[in-house]
Amino acid sequence: MNTRSRKLRKDLAASTGDGATYSFMVGVSEMYFIPFVLALGVGEVSAGLFFTIPYLCGSVLQLLAPWGVSFLKSPRKWVLCCAVAQCLSFIPLIDGAIRGSLPAWVIFASFALYWGAAIGAGPAWAAWVAALIPSNIRPKYFGRRSRICQLMTLTGLSVAGAFLFFGEHFDGPKNIDQIQSVADKFSWQLAAFASIFFLGLLSRGASIPYLVRQSEPPSGAWKHSPVPLRTLLIRPLMGQERPLLLFMLVFQLALQISSPFVASYLIGEIGFSNATYFA
Repeated sequence: MNTRSRKLRKDLAASTGDGATYSFMVGVSEMYFIPFVLALGVGEVSAGLFFTIPYLCGSVLQLLAPWGVSFLKSPRKWVLCCAVAQCLSFIPLIDGAIRGSLPAWVIFASFALYWGAAIGAGPAWAAWVAALIPSNIRPKYFGRRSRICQLMTLTGLSVAGAFLFFGEHFDGPKNIDQIQSVADKFSWQLAAFASIFFLGLLSRGASIPYLVRQSEPPSGAWKHSPVPLRTLLIRPLMGQERPLLLFMLVFQLALQISSPFVASYLIGEIGFSNATYFA
């Protein structure tokens, strides 16, 4: 096996490890952000806003990605910085879950940092792996990688669901009014949230060595050029990709109007337990 093949195999294995650990983090922690806010006693509508506003802030922070890649002269380094930032975003959440309370601005800031790092790393990561992985093997490789990632997300969801099930079991049944006073006494449920967020931090931290092992892309493979605002606005309506972009726009509008409030509705209004919500 020549040096180039060994390098490619190393990059593919590291990328798979990164995807698996990142996906476990998503399943074990990200999917339970809104239930955590509700467990702290926040109202249903406010809990939905704790998702939408930080997500919007994260989307805005994504605009820093081209500057960050240019400043660091490497999409690899930018993605590593985003991974470290995501790890840091869990620390206030773990502390708040242990203490039973967390100021609203800290929750907003933590979620915004999490989403900013997650969304901001996306374009740089795509440019990075596109430069590393030959086009002729991408479909087969990413098909296999996606299956592994989906399995790890499901595993993370299941682990978190088990933690929260036992947390609710030890706390005993309680109604919505009793949730408001959860900070007044020790809560096994909040201890379970602290545990799953800690697992999320560890899992994201475990992905960093895999990112480090991947090769630096050739400098010319990820260069980007600025697009004028007028071109940016009219291209979705004029280019060959118009049907796909319009579909994605309408799909995202429908999704983002409703999805941030689904967990609030199921848990806060219908009264789903966290175990039922997981199922």
